[in-house]
Amino acid sequence: MSHASRVTRHGSAGEAPLSLDEFLQIAAAVLVLETFWIFMARFPWYVITAGIWGTGLCRLAQVAAILLMAFRMYGRAPAAVGLSIARWRGDLTAGLAAVLLLGGAAIGAREAVLQMKGIDLFTALGLRVRPFGGPISLWVVALVMGVVGPVAEDLFFWGICFPVARRRWNAVAASAVVVLPYALLHWQGGWQSLLPPAVGGTLFVALFAWRGSILATVPLHGAANLLMLLINRQVLFPPI
Repeated sequence: MSHASRVTRHGSAGEAPLSLDEFLQIAAAVLVLETFWIFMARFPWYVITAGIWGTGLCRLAQVAAILLMAFRMYGRAPAAVGLSIARWRGDLTAGLAAVLLLGGAAIGAREAVLQMKGIDLFTALGLRVRPFGGPISLWVVALVMGVVGPVAEDLFFWGICFPVARRRWNAVAASAVVVLPYALLHWQGGWQSLLPPAVGGTLFVALFAWRGSILATVPLHGAANLLMLLINRQVLFPPI
């Protein structure tokens, strides 16, 4: 059976996608943790939820909640939440290949437009949003944005939401239903800020639909975030 088939068809009780009730309960737990982090971050004295450290802690708590609920409460196998272990080498290889292909294309396109038109494509596409992380160490921001954040988001949106939506609609409709809230989560003000996460989300969900595992999407997601980090911190690709 193909990877896509494992995502969209019922297998054993442990491998079948989560039911709607199970999904809603996990989604509620994820939302509560997100709301708690946002609320507590408003209090300057509660530094544990402030800035990038708070984001990392919130994402780790969400990952723990998802896995505990899926495995212990609902008796699901890892494959049911997009953690197909059996072919992890192939999934990671696919993800890394996507990084090289798409990353090279993005950087190459930026250089080509810069040489021909004198326009910084990253600026034109609204990728220079803000200097991520402020004074925090670049390595701390890179860890949260390149690893912790992608694992949490991919686990929830592609590993859990997409299979649930796919059971009810075709692949295109299910992808749109999942990518829309993912893009809105990354809204920075103005419609232009929705374009990069919408494009990225579409690529991630397509990769997941092909491989059936977030082990393929996390490398690409992490690399995209790190590219954004380097663009905004002006470590590489400084604006013209």
